[in-house]
Amino acid sequence: MLMTAPSDETFKGDILVYVDGYKVEDWRCMPHNNPEDTFPFPEASGWAVGDNPRDRYCSRLAADKIRRFKNYDEVVRYVFEKGRKWKSQRFQLMYQVNHALSDVPTFHEVSTLDEILAIDKSGEDERRAFEARRKELQAEYDKEYPGIKVLQGVVGRHTAFAASALLGAIQRDGLDMVKSAHPQSSFYRLVKILRQAGLLEK
Repeated sequence: MLMTAPSDETFKGDILVYVDGYKVEDWRCMPHNNPEDTFPFPEASGWAVGDNPRDRYCSRLAADKIRRFKNYDEVVRYVFEKGRKWKSQRFQLMYQVNHALSDVPTFHEVSTLDEILAIDKSGEDERRAFEARRKELQAEYDKEYPGIKVLQGVVGRHTAFAASALLGAIQRDGLDMVKSAHPQSSFYRLVKILRQAGLLEK
């Protein structure tokens, strides 16, 4: 049952209305001319409420022609009025929203506004968890390769990693100890690069 309590809650995606039981044959929606007994999956071909002045249905595959509701109360009123007029038809709310970590849309069969808001919250939680983990990995990377971003803007990739490794060793063991453990030619060359990049005091 659809929730009918008024609400001004906003959500991130769009509510689409899929229609089952519409028996008018139409070349625009051939797969649904003989509807199955069960309601099709969200991605299946079939009818949907179209966004047009005559309030005609359209194919679910015609994404640019489907009506997209942004207000839950509005879609509830629409379904109620349509259902009262066309008792042989069934209407299903489909919530379309981009995946939390990409621009790929996902479809969810919903009945209440609470379900829609829960989907949004789940997506936001997933995005925050991903962002937190990304920051952790970035911090570990920066610790393992100190100054690498700055160095890559100054020298080539191979030399940047070599200079970063030297900088990490200096930070751990001190300049004098690292100097004694490295060939002088490569040591002074990399130290010069680190100083030019502003990563090592002159």
